Amino acid sequence: MRIGMLGMGAVLIAGAAQGAVYFYDLDGGDQAAFDAAVAGLMYHGSTTFDAAPDWGIAGMDAPVDTNTNNGFITPGMIQAGLVIQNNINPWGFPDANNGGGINTLVAVGASGGFGNPSNSLLANYFVDAFDIIDDYAGVVAIEIDALTLLGSDVVDLSLYDDGGNQTNQWMGLSAPAAGHRYGIVVDGGDSIGRLNVYDSFGGAEGVMNITTWQVPAPGALALLGLAGLAGRRRR
Repeated sequence: MRIGMLGMGAVLIAGAAQGAVYFYDLDGGDQAAFDAAVAGLMYHGSTTFDAAPDWGIAGMDAPVDTNTNNGFITPGMIQAGLVIQNNINPWGFPDANNGGGINTLVAVGASGGFGNPSNSLLANYFVDAFDIIDDYAGVVAIEIDALTLLGSDVVDLSLYDDGGNQTNQWMGLSAPAAGHRYGIVVDGGDSIGRLNVYDSFGGAEGVMNITTWQVPAPGALALLGLAGLAGRRRR
């Protein structure tokens, strides 16, 4: 089922401009509803680390983006417009200006022995949060495969708009080492500027995969069905 307009455990942030925000637990039965919600959107890109050799476990400097070439992440592995970093503030509040640095991310492969089935990118320090920043205007839907290691197996997701305003939070979401997929769609003229992942119990939180969709450009509507189906990552 789709978990309401805001979602299970959702917090609506007072004072922030609000369009409709839809939250989906994709591994909890919401996949079909999410697929229907993004069917009218244009696939923007996917970030997956499966194509790389097993990472084992190693620290990584932040931020990383589509141009990163550090021996683990190669150019183009992270979709254009996406920036990934740690954030020293809980829930990434109030902004994204408190991230980056030497070894502030950690690359963990399946061989690391923590239970994640594939390469995962996480915040390296247990007090940090994990930022997914979208610098591409018009992104209105996102899917992530979230996990946390050595923590509580739950995370909080905090959504920020393009203006940097925190608009929504979803608290206490399942995020075991095996990963758990969630989707968010915003409507009403808003767009996604940043999504923060945070284990408030001190784990190393992050993602295995990220996929985004955008508002279609004029003239592209006739191609949406084909683009969405062809671009969507197969599972």
